[in-house]
Amino acid sequence: MSTQSLFNTLHKLDDGRRSDAVPIAVFNQAAASFETILIQVLQLDQQFKRAYIFIVQLDIARPTSSDRWEDSEKHRAPSAKIDTEVLGLYTNAVTSDDHRIEPTSQDGDDVVDCEVHIDSSREALAHPNGQLAAGDAKAAASDAQDAASDVRGKLGEYEDSKDDGATRTWPTPLTLQEHIDVSKESTADIAKRGTVRVYVMTWNLQAQKPPEDLGALLRPSAYHVYAIGTEECVRTIAKSVIFQSKKEWEDQLKATLGPEYTKLRSHALTAMHNVVFVHQNVFPLISHLHSDAIATGLGNQLGNKGGVGIAFNIGRTSFAFVGCHFEAHQSQHALQRRNANFHKINTELQLVDPTEDHRHGPITEAFDRVFWCGDLNYRIDGTRRMIDNLLERNFHDVLLVNDQLRKEMLAGRVFQRFREGPLHFRPTYKFDKGSHVYDSSPKQRIPSWTDRILFLSTTPKAIVQRAYESHMEIKTSDHRPVTAIFDVEFMTESTRQDKTALVGSDQTKSEVCCLQ
Repeated sequence: MSTQSLFNTLHKLDDGRRSDAVPIAVFNQAAASFETILIQVLQLDQQFKRAYIFIVQLDIARPTSSDRWEDSEKHRAPSAKIDTEVLGLYTNAVTSDDHRIEPTSQDGDDVVDCEVHIDSSREALAHPNGQLAAGDAKAAASDAQDAASDVRGKLGEYEDSKDDGATRTWPTPLTLQEHIDVSKESTADIAKRGTVRVYVMTWNLQAQKPPEDLGALLRPSAYHVYAIGTEECVRTIAKSVIFQSKKEWEDQLKATLGPEYTKLRSHALTAMHNVVFVHQNVFPLISHLHSDAIATGLGNQLGNKGGVGIAFNIGRTSFAFVGCHFEAHQSQHALQRRNANFHKINTELQLVDPTEDHRHGPITEAFDRVFWCGDLNYRIDGTRRMIDNLLERNFHDVLLVNDQLRKEMLAGRVFQRFREGPLHFRPTYKFDKGSHVYDSSPKQRIPSWTDRILFLSTTPKAIVQRAYESHMEIKTSDHRPVTAIFDVEFMTESTRQDKTALVGSDQTKSEVCCLQ
């Protein structure tokens, strides 16, 4: 049997849905002993110019007394069937310029690159999404074994799977290369250049007290605008229903940034909080300030989930900063709820004053520059065991294409026209408290990129992303903070000197929930 036979088996499992990609299949046999073969194959489809990654994990029973699969009841699944779990781990890698896989030819063969890793496991996965006849499954197992030999023959000896991570490296996150000191610029300098440097952060604090020193995280005097969105801020969601104030958190931010920064506006919804600080040299360029919040929790009434937005103009260019907390959990129903959360917030958040000369409609249509951050709660599809394997071996490309948010965006179901920087940091959720260990509780939550920052502009080149990274060194929460830095163009207007009416004692707003 050839490697191509294994490919054909996978195509069968996919019911002919070849237009996008081929899924992973996991065959399970209820037996006392298993040999697990993890095969990763990168194949270039010359006809459609697509690259496919196949990862097949076969839990193959080994009969002890007979060469015939059917002869041992001990090693036979009920009804002579083998449960098949299609995890949906797949890729159409050449569709993204940012994450293109450039295969190298292997003597003109259809297999461009192939790696085989063998380890052992006694654990049978238990999510039967499909079945194969015992004969077909036995043939598939044989194909997999032959494919492994075929691959070894073509590509030589491979290291043990435990050592594979040494041959793969995790991509380096996008970090800021050119630092500036905004305190040395005048308002006239900024207006003439027509560009501000914007810092956006999202952080689910898990109702824990943040570190006392935030200087390294915020880097005072490095940015003109700070937009900081937090979830489960200061106290739990339940306690936040009664005690809304986020003053302690705001005071800590203000003390870190220093006297050159002004709090433009803060707005809270239960345990969600959004605040914007601007440098004093940008402040005279600010106008048309608004904020709002909307709940998407139980019955679209409860503020445990939802979004908080702050909007304003810099010169003649409108900015919107939205922080949110979407529906949790791994299920497809939860995924659909997350998509619905986005659309409700986008269409119902009221950030535009109808008496002023602004565009109307959804946030994505009404503003020139939109920055959307938060605990979006999108997960990585798969099982905990599989995702741990991929993380250990630095299979970043496979993890990336199974990120729910990325898949939903590519399908056009959510965050249409938004962009996101390279997702080169490791999953930011869920960690054991005070450690770098992913969830070891009985729930065994799958590590995921839940914390994200996206952006949208009416003029695509008007926003240039300079950094996108997580801060793994901060371990106070089960999430890691994520930050992004942008250089953002704006159109200038005559500088307004008197801003007394803009910023006052009412620039902090809180809501238990937002009833529309």
